[in-house]
Amino acid sequence: KESACLVDQPIVLDNRPIARGLVTVPGGRTPAAEVAVRATLYTESTAISGELRALPIEPAEAITGVDGTFELPLEAGIWRFEYTPGDSLPLSSRLVTIKGVDEKTGLKLTTQFLNPVELSWGRTVTGTVTSLGQVVKYTQLRFFRVTSVEGRPASILLGTTIGDERGRYQLVLPMARAAPDAGP
Repeated sequence: KESACLVDQPIVLDNRPIARGLVTVPGGRTPAAEVAVRATLYTESTAISGELRALPIEPAEAITGVDGTFELPLEAGIWRFEYTPGDSLPLSSRLVTIKGVDEKTGLKLTTQFLNPVELSWGRTVTGTVTSLGQVVKYTQLRFFRVTSVEGRPASILLGTTIGDERGRYQLVLPMARAAPDAGP
């Protein structure tokens, strides 16, 4: 019998663009250290290869440094970034487009600088989950903000929690921001 063994077959890896970002505490002047940053592929870009991958891309994770910065190597596409600070600040989410190619030059990008993210002050939301007048135990709740991405409806995760044995839940969500033209 012959064995179909591949010997010394090179594996060539493509360099991914590095997404570099900055996270600040509410107010935007102070860097936010030790914030967990998780990027999950939302929509894959087919601009480079023209076809979708057969296997899913795993989420990428980083922790901000003392200067509030982070770096993640990411494939081209639309990514959902989740910023999870400690303390009593809520999760922040953004949809970010990572480009593989410079639109002007057509050259492959090595680095993409992201817009700075300012964390929000939090507000505590509490309640009880019921169905047909009965308490529902250990229910997972996910809160979203509805928006649009490239003209299509989309949702941005604001927070998640699990109710207790009495159906009660408590979660810190971002405070609503005032409109830029709002008065004092």
